[in-house]
Amino acid sequence: MVEWLYADDQGDLRRAFTAWLKRVWTPRQAPEEEWQPFERLEELQEVYDMLQERTSQWPQRWKQEGLHEGRQEGLHEGLHEGRREGRQEALHETARNLMRTTNLDDAAIARATGLSIEEITSLRNEM
Repeated sequence: MVEWLYADDQGDLRRAFTAWLKRVWTPRQAPEEEWQPFERLEELQEVYDMLQERTSQWPQRWKQEGLHEGRQEGLHEGLHEGRREGRQEALHETARNLMRTTNLDDAAIARATGLSIEEITSLRNEM
């Protein structure tokens, strides 16, 4: 295709294709930090040469970015899960305190803490 675009009568098409590569394809495919070098290129051969040189590096970069995003998401999920478990343990402790210090029945403790009757029964059996 590059050879065909370099025919003498394809100058307009060559410039249009070069503009499309720089304005449409590169922002969709290339890592953002690579856009600027492509914008400076004027000739299709320059774009072609740079693409040959750099595109082999992009899959590794995409993989690294994906790993980073996955780690960040995992960290976020882990923190969320930790908070949820912490809240759950606090509710269990509240229920245990109510069992020790009051004469409330399991249904009343369940309503007060938001825990299920089954959870209250299990906590009472553990005590």
